Amino acid sequence: MKKCVLPVTFRVVVVLTILFCGAGAFFSFRAFICGHEPPFVFFAMGAVLGGISLYQLYRMISRGNWGFFYNEEKIIFVLSRGDRREFRWEELRALQMGLAYPTQAAPSVSFYVPDPAGKRKRKRISLTPHMEGCEEFAATLRRKGFPAAALFDAGAVDLKEVYHDIFDHNRQRK
Repeated sequence: MKKCVLPVTFRVVVVLTILFCGAGAFFSFRAFICGHEPPFVFFAMGAVLGGISLYQLYRMISRGNWGFFYNEEKIIFVLSRGDRREFRWEELRALQMGLAYPTQAAPSVSFYVPDPAGKRKRKRISLTPHMEGCEEFAATLRRKGFPAAALFDAGAVDLKEVYHDIFDHNRQRK
């Protein structure tokens, strides 16, 4: 099976975030307990950094190795350690899976994956250009004839052109 998953560097960044936020929370709570002034600032900073660290740790453990695993017959959307949804390509086309295309602000393609049994709600999983195997996965989608044929081929929008179209047009009306 081929796969399209996050690169290892992203996992390293998450682990470093957990470590740095955890260390910051430890030193903030230590300063709070030792009575440094103002105590509320050290308590709040420790709570925020500890919350970030715990949230990232929870997400890292619960999601596991999420991504897309596929071959010529089927595709498996792995949403978390306990939630994987497997479809044959023909079934997926018939399900009218939701799809959100990339924009300048959010350069990812979001798939809204239905539950084959209908017991769980639809979940979102995003395909971003920096994922390992993204180009090959996009080529497979094109080959299978999905409406996502132009996933990342849309080209960048020239923001200067959009700006001048909006504001020059408004000046001419006045």
